[in-house]
Amino acid sequence: MPGLTTFGWMTLTELVNKIVAPKTFVLDKLFAPRTRQHLTKSIQVDLKIGNRKLAPFVKRTQGATVIELNSKTSQFFETPRIRLKKQLSASDLLFVRAEGFPTYLGNGQTIATAREQKVAEELLDLKDMTTRRLEWMACQALTGAITVTQDDLEFTIDFLMPGANKPALQGNALWSAVATADPLANIRAWKLVVQNARGIVPTMAIARHEVINLLLQNTKVKEILNLRNLSVGSLNTNAQLSPLGVTFIGNLEGVDIYEYNESYVSPSNVVTPMIPDDRFILASPSADNRLHYGAIEDLDAQQNIAMAFFSKDWIEKDPSAYWLLTESSPLTVPHEPETIVCAKVR
Repeated sequence: MPGLTTFGWMTLTELVNKIVAPKTFVLDKLFAPRTRQHLTKSIQVDLKIGNRKLAPFVKRTQGATVIELNSKTSQFFETPRIRLKKQLSASDLLFVRAEGFPTYLGNGQTIATAREQKVAEELLDLKDMTTRRLEWMACQALTGAITVTQDDLEFTIDFLMPGANKPALQGNALWSAVATADPLANIRAWKLVVQNARGIVPTMAIARHEVINLLLQNTKVKEILNLRNLSVGSLNTNAQLSPLGVTFIGNLEGVDIYEYNESYVSPSNVVTPMIPDDRFILASPSADNRLHYGAIEDLDAQQNIAMAFFSKDWIEKDPSAYWLLTESSPLTVPHEPETIVCAKVR
């Protein structure tokens, strides 16, 4: 029987980019529709600052009025690098039963097909982990900055979100004070902050169940729902949203409100919310939010370095082992940070 061989980086890279990734509501809704792939590891990011001035009139005999260039802040960011690999021993590939395969091979199944199934499972796991990190980055970006703290790596990417877009309620205004808080007035005021800055009106909001429960318990909100004779989620079908990990709550003040309870396991094995459990986030899918991919830093990638995911494999002779690797270099950027409101409400 011929020895086991590698699949090669071209085959694996094509495969990893075709794998259907986990559902990522925040990433897909706000960032992924505007995806950019770059041939460099550093990218120039323009953060747009509002400019809503009127064009001035001039006299017929007067020259043109000199106008300042658009106000924006340009920063160079090095896209964070994700590079994962797994080692599969000879025993893993030759003797360990892959999921869905019988204990004893038969009906045309061979060690080769079982091996392909095992490699596909492990490749899927590597992509799932990377995609989950992309969703985390999208959620972090909505708070105004991406902060990474690991044992061997620490950095912060600050998107310069104005203070007015990060309000913090106090005292009786907190939504936990259900009798005195006024979430409807808060939402109206925060929408106006965005509209005055960029001329965009936020149309969606996301929050965890801790915040959503307080919102629905609020006296003024309950009165509105009763007045409209509405029940939670009655304006849409949650059958389509459940696979995305969200629940549609309803529309308040022209904003579609979603309950989003996604979490991840931290390096210290603590289940952690993707978004803080005290935040109410307003955003607009029409704003300029982008998902950037930096270049792949691998010589095997050759000229094809502008890609979302790269994968390759190789065999180690002694001890006999098969290695599988996946790399990505993503960065989620809200190019119009003034269109987002990340409010502390409890």
